[in-house]
This record gives sequence, C-alpha cells and structure tokens, in this order.
Amino acid sequence: MSTKKEDIKALTEKLDFPQEAIDTLCACADRLEDNKEFCKLVSGFEKRPNKLDAFLKDLKSFADKNGENEYTLNMYFLLSACGKLHKRYKRKGISDEIFYKTIEDLKWKLLECHECEEVWGTFVPGWYRGFFIMNRFGLGRLQFEKSRFGEKRYEKNGIVLRKGSRVIGFHIPSSGPLTKESRIDAYKRAYKFYGGKNGKPMAFVCGSWLLYPPHREFLPEGCNILDFMDDFDIIKYEDKKDFHDGWRVFGKHSDAPLDQLPENTSLQRAFAKRLREGKPTGSGYGVFFFDGEKIL
Repeated sequence: MSTKKEDIKALTEKLDFPQEAIDTLCACADRLEDNKEFCKLVSGFEKRPNKLDAFLKDLKSFADKNGENEYTLNMYFLLSACGKLHKRYKRKGISDEIFYKTIEDLKWKLLECHECEEVWGTFVPGWYRGFFIMNRFGLGRLQFEKSRFGEKRYEKNGIVLRKGSRVIGFHIPSSGPLTKESRIDAYKRAYKFYGGKNGKPMAFVCGSWLLYPPHREFLPEGCNILDFMDDFDIIKYEDKKDFHDGWRVFGKHSDAPLDQLPENTSLQRAFAKRLREGKPTGSGYGVFFFDGEKIL
C-alpha cells in the first residue's frame, strides 16, 4: 500500500495533474497517510478490488466523520491503491506504457470533477472497479474490456454474433479530439492486446450517447462524433427526454435554463438548439468487426 505524500506527488506529476490538484491531494496525504482507519480501507481494497462499492460506502462515512471532501478523498483513495495495481501489471507482464495510459483516466475524471463541481477529485469512483480488477485497459485513445454481446443476433460478411458472444467493449475518455487516426490506432492496439491473429475478425461493441443516430440531423458536418458513428453498425438506440449526458457537453452549466446554456463551441450550439426545440437526445449501441488493420 502506498499513501505516502512523496508517492502521491510523484504519481500525480507523472499523470500531469494540474499543480493546484497536486497540492490539494498532497495536503490530503499529510492529513491521512498515517490514519489507521483510512490505511485499512486502502489495504482492503487492494486485496479485494471487486468489492470497490462496499469500500466506497465506508469511505463516504469516513469522509463525513473526518470532515474530508468526499470527491477529493475518492481520488486520494484510488491513487493510494495504484502502487499495488502497478505491481500486478508487472506480474502479468503488461507494460508500463499500458499501465500509465490506463490510470491516466484518473486525470480526465479529475478535470471533469473540477469543471462540474469545482473540486479536485472524482464524483464517479465506482467507475474504477473495471480498472482495478484489470478488466479495463487504456490502449491508445480508447479504453477496452472483455465483454459479451448484448443483443439477440448480428451478422456481417458471414460472421455471426449471438447474445452472450465474446466481444471487446470500449469506452471513450474525455481526453481530447476523437479523430479517425487515433481510433484506428486504438483498434489496432486492442486487436494485438486481446490476441488477434492473421486477420481473423474481432468484434468490437460500444454503448454511448455518442452513437445516437439522430445526431446526423443536427450536428455540424465534419464533426468527429459523426465520423465515429460511421465506424459502426448501430443496431439499437433510444430517445431520452432528459439529456443525462449534458454535463459532457455543457460542463457545470448543464442544468442552466435552456436560454442560458453556453454556446462556446459548435457542439454546444448544436445541442443547445436541439434542446430548445424540445427534441430528444439519446444513446445507441453499435458493433463492428476489425481485422487488425481495418473495419470490415
């Protein structure tokens, strides 16, 4: 277990956290690195990462009892367990490049938390179960994990997926533009990481607000989201009255009255107009086959 201030400082600098965030987390370390109750929570999580939700419940109680900010404590808790996770990567023979790309997600969640809540930390600590049980990995621009096909049937080029078929699911961290080049690079990395060989097709799936077919009606031409959608056969989607992913577009202003939504980017302007027109947003589920070089 590593909750020492110098270790937290070194890791947050490695992940390129803003200096103010580093100072905040190091101050947390000053207060808690010798706290037996906190250290016991970290040690327990390191041994049983699949029980993250239970530890987070106890962590919230600890935060309330000790006057700590819950979101900051969440981040400090996760960082404190990264040393043990790194050792597990080494035992599995997984490179440091992949380890640091994977836990880099902590930075993106940190920035989201500061944008939305004006606190250095994370408000979605439960998201990290997949990372600490070593089922979710950062491979280039995207994050991948072994999964199961969620729909009844899909067929393309004579290849059939049925409900429960093994597939590779993936997620899109908020780490910058989602370009075609970065996506293909990530698919290639995942194909190799998950044992793809000799051009044998590998199935990739994604469920996301980004894969909502009506985006083609209102997002600007040339938008990376539309290009990303073209990677897939979108086989399922749903309309949603409330834009639950609005914070991803509008940040902390997502709950503002419709006439006060920020319009600083073409994406914000497109969604603001859509919402003012009273039209739905939504999400979709897509699939494609990849042969190691290209989408089939």
